[in-house]
Amino acid sequence: MTSLHQFRLTLTAALLAYGCSAFAQEAAPPLGLSGQVGVAAVSTSTYLGSPNRVTLPALDLGLSYRTRDWGHIDLDGRSGLSWNTEMGAFWGGILLGVDPGRKERKPSGGFPIPGDARLKGMGDIRSSAQVGAMAGYGPVGVMVLKSVGSRGREGAQFSLLARHAMPVGDRLSLTLDASATWADRKQMQAYFGVTPAQSAASGFAAYAPKSGLEKADLAVGVEYKIADHWTVKGNVGATRLLGDARRSPIVSKPTVATVGAGVAYQF
Repeated sequence: MTSLHQFRLTLTAALLAYGCSAFAQEAAPPLGLSGQVGVAAVSTSTYLGSPNRVTLPALDLGLSYRTRDWGHIDLDGRSGLSWNTEMGAFWGGILLGVDPGRKERKPSGGFPIPGDARLKGMGDIRSSAQVGAMAGYGPVGVMVLKSVGSRGREGAQFSLLARHAMPVGDRLSLTLDASATWADRKQMQAYFGVTPAQSAASGFAAYAPKSGLEKADLAVGVEYKIADHWTVKGNVGATRLLGDARRSPIVSKPTVATVGAGVAYQF
């Protein structure tokens, strides 16, 4: 389900595993084009660490074009555009995505950017493209993401990912996603740091975080097939900020809960 990114694409709450469709796939889809489109509602914090929440609509979109010998190309609302391939239980790929950034106002609209009025004076974090690579074995993998073209904010993140899928009968399935993310100094400073100028404008104490563990994520998803091509979905997740990210003066609640539900047409 498209949660809006952490928020991070909604807010990247369920990348939580930033999962690519190659990641721990339960069953290979047919050759050619397949996918799903649907709508959902997502309730989460206005930004990572915010004490405030928002409930917004989200688009649940996923497309995959699978070839016999050259892997598959996937477009996913959570992780962006990727090329993936498998060799037995080994899998890997490359990714092009978007970091939506953050605003100093409350998110709104169909494709919101994280933010909150309590951040006024912190300035906006501009959206940026992200490039990445991922690889793994079976249900476990690693992923590296780096922002590009963001005017000196080319931060990087490294994530350990895990997924376990459990079919429960013919119509019901459960999925457990977990991840832990390390971020470099540029990424931590952009989202959790407070410069002297920002401190003077916002009232938050100046703060310069170092690189280190940024967050841990856990999510449980459920899908129930109500007709041949229709499913209803639910997702409950939690993000826990860690280390210097948790100690940031802009963080009021280090644990963020995200809840989503929706319906999708699969083809």
